[in-house]
Amino acid sequence: MPTIRLLLCEPERRGIGTRLLQAFLARAAEQYPAVVLTVRADNPALRLYQRAGFTITGTLTNRVGTESYAMICELARLGG
Repeated sequence: MPTIRLLLCEPERRGIGTRLLQAFLARAAEQYPAVVLTVRADNPALRLYQRAGFTITGTLTNRVGTESYAMICELARLGG
């Protein structure tokens, strides 16, 4: 499964991340049953991922020693 890293330099709350994530998930649904990711527990993007259909599957300690969440989005549930 490919790995994608997305960093946005634009200010938050403009809908750019939502639109990019929706387009990515629609494209991924053409080839994959699910998308998985990890996100730091204190990252504001956590809400974005949850709104997009991701659910937390586990908690882990990331490479800098803070808490992160493993998440999955089942693309078939989103109509993919």
